[in-house]
Amino acid sequence: MKIKNVSFNGEAKSEYYRSVKYYKDIDVQLSEEFYDAVQEAILDIKKFPDSGHFYLHNTKRKPSYWEKRIK
Repeated sequence: MKIKNVSFNGEAKSEYYRSVKYYKDIDVQLSEEFYDAVQEAILDIKKFPDSGHFYLHNTKRKPSYWEKRIK
């Protein structure tokens, strides 16, 4: 799942939702399915750390940045 832009809609349900709230580009509405996809990607990175990079919103942030925010 390739994610470019995410919108924030509704109340913050978790630290993850709050962490992406400040992004301005709005294309995709956050959903539980999206949240699960991000969690799965981080789990994959834990299992295969050399398999590639996970970037959200085309940022340069490393997986560890998102891992801290997704519990």
